Amino acid sequence: MNRVFIEIGKLGRPHGVSGEIKYIPIEKNSNLLSNIKSLYIGKAKKLLFIEFYKKGLKPRIKVEGLDSPELVKGLINSQVYIKREHFPALTKDEFYLSDFIGANVVDSRRCLLGTIDSYYHNGAQDIVKLSTGIEFPLIRGAFIEKLCEKTKTLSLSISKEDILV
Repeated sequence: MNRVFIEIGKLGRPHGVSGEIKYIPIEKNSNLLSNIKSLYIGKAKKLLFIEFYKKGLKPRIKVEGLDSPELVKGLINSQVYIKREHFPALTKDEFYLSDFIGANVVDSRRCLLGTIDSYYHNGAQDIVKLSTGIEFPLIRGAFIEKLCEKTKTLSLSISKEDILV
């Protein structure tokens, strides 16, 4: 499923007195905002022009025209999106999880378990959430047998009976 806007994180609390706001990426080690000068905020996907800062593990965003903590407070907990076309190109063996939203997931006996609704990072690995409520870690070799980008199918190496719901 090709989507124009991809959620990449959310905004946290204001930082400092000049209107910077903390950025919480979905993918902890993501560098997607490093070269981005604009992004989209909230369900309405309001276009904002930004500067991106990263000191250590604490990324922050400065929104053009919002120069105080009071002015950015309305952005707290807003989802952050960028256009899919702004994602960096990938090598042959790489993929973006966001490209697999809506993909079918089958077990080791090729029984359909559901479609991918979303994913999140739990601190150790990415977790995939299915339309049927099933969640599992995205660990190639342990759970994941094959990802097929062409057919948008993720094949698990375990059966449905092996999954605790």
